[in-house]
Amino acid sequence: MLSVRGLRKTYRAERHGGAALDGVDLDVEDGAFATVLGPSGSGKTTLLRCIAGFEAPDAGTITLDGRTVARPPGPGVRPYDRGVGVVPQEGALFPHLSVARNIAFGISGRPRAWRRERVEELIALVGLHGLRERRPHQLSGGQQQRVALARALAPGPRLVLLDEPFSALDAQLRVELREEVREVLRTVGATALLVTHDQAEAMTLADHLVVMRSGRVVAAGDPREVYESPVDAELGRFLGEAVVLPGVLERASGVPLVRCALGRLEVARGAGTPGPCPNEACDVLVRPEQLVVRRAGEAPSAAGAVVASRGVTGRVDAQQFYGHDALLRVRLDGGQDVAVRVDGWRRFGVGDAVEVDVETPVRAYAGPAGRSPEEPHG
Repeated sequence: MLSVRGLRKTYRAERHGGAALDGVDLDVEDGAFATVLGPSGSGKTTLLRCIAGFEAPDAGTITLDGRTVARPPGPGVRPYDRGVGVVPQEGALFPHLSVARNIAFGISGRPRAWRRERVEELIALVGLHGLRERRPHQLSGGQQQRVALARALAPGPRLVLLDEPFSALDAQLRVELREEVREVLRTVGATALLVTHDQAEAMTLADHLVVMRSGRVVAAGDPREVYESPVDAELGRFLGEAVVLPGVLERASGVPLVRCALGRLEVARGAGTPGPCPNEACDVLVRPEQLVVRRAGEAPSAAGAVVASRGVTGRVDAQQFYGHDALLRVRLDGGQDVAVRVDGWRRFGVGDAVEVDVETPVRAYAGPAGRSPEEPHG
């Protein structure tokens, strides 16, 4: 449905000749919900603006439904002729127009009876019953975003672009509204592309996850696969809590075997597993939910996970309780700090002596040692 190839965009203000977009490739299938995730300055909003037609790329092509809408040096198809709906940050509603007139703004050229019916249909779809005559300042933040979504959907676009539409909302409302938006888009059968810097938002909404860094796509695919098999330690850290330890590769052929503070681990081969030589230093990334903790001397649970190491000992240094789960910070006897995720009902105290195991098979990244989390990876 959406295909982007070799997209490049450079602004004069970019320092050191850097590009906001540097050869971006992207594909979104018809009817999919794709998310583009990245930190500030990664190029995700520039990408969205180029797709919408608000920015002209310097190079590359953008194709929508088999129709090329941008191919420099040509002028490209005008934004309102692309069949794309846009939901901007904080709604960007017209303050002097009612809910109904805001929604109808993009379909002003249609017959009046059709416009009225379409507006009422969308008001019902996004749950704004009884609010059609209110102005934006009379609505809550969540209601304003529902109006913005309805306005974007009014012309019946095949592609809807969402530019961090939940960023100004409180945490609970963000969760509720993004689920509602996901369901509305599924109901109308629209293809969607959302850009965000929120990892949880990106992974919970996406059929297809795209991660950007320094103007480039560094990973793309099923959210679970991108999370479980990061291409490097920096991406692993960015996508969620991670334990990164120095290690040594013992076996490169077959299933890689590494040695680190958690023991000797067979690392499942994935997108991030390189092929360094045996005895080469590496970084090993394991997720806190892959670690199993018990009090020192306590027998492993019969129903527990099969483990890849044998009770590396340490002490609980700190803990963070979230209700449904908790995150323990454990200082291993060797001096390394690891994070371990446990069920919320399990009680540990700071200073408790514990043993830490690793679930097997280990879905982890094992790559060249010494890469800084801030160092660009190309």
